[in-house]
Amino acid sequence: MYMAKSVVIKYGILLIVILVLEIAAGILAVVYKSKVETETKDVLITSLSHYKPTTEETDAVTQAWDQLQMNLHCCGVNNYSDYAGNQDLRNASRLVPESCCILKEDKTPVSDTCTTSPNDSNSYFNKGCYSSVVSLLRNNLEIVIGIAAGLAIIEILGIFLSFCLAKNITDYEHR
Repeated sequence: MYMAKSVVIKYGILLIVILVLEIAAGILAVVYKSKVETETKDVLITSLSHYKPTTEETDAVTQAWDQLQMNLHCCGVNNYSDYAGNQDLRNASRLVPESCCILKEDKTPVSDTCTTSPNDSNSYFNKGCYSSVVSLLRNNLEIVIGIAAGLAIIEILGIFLSFCLAKNITDYEHR
């Protein structure tokens, strides 16, 4: 029984450590908000250099950017100029990928000139995806906070129940 009690106590302590780390991560995210934003943008812009405009070479980065841009109707991190460092797009004589364009139902651009001459009528070239994702998170902030609070409550309940079980094991051993 002693082994079971020590395992339950270790489990409770582990849950406490996890909860404290989650709280610390939340506090650090708030305190270093501007640094997090800058670093996130830098990583995203760097990932755009790995974007492959040809369908034969589609990889996870390309698929992720295509889905993000098509679903949020945006282009690049800040705008289309973020693609300026992409050698593959330049080699294909494009300024933006097709996913930055206004698309038809069959996922083809409305305008044939969109990738080479993007403008407000044929693309989302001036609307960056970073601001779109931030807006999406802000619009759903209540849900994000609710999920975080729900997980914290479940963890606190787990901590409480693990120490209750350890106490009951102790009481059982003393009978």
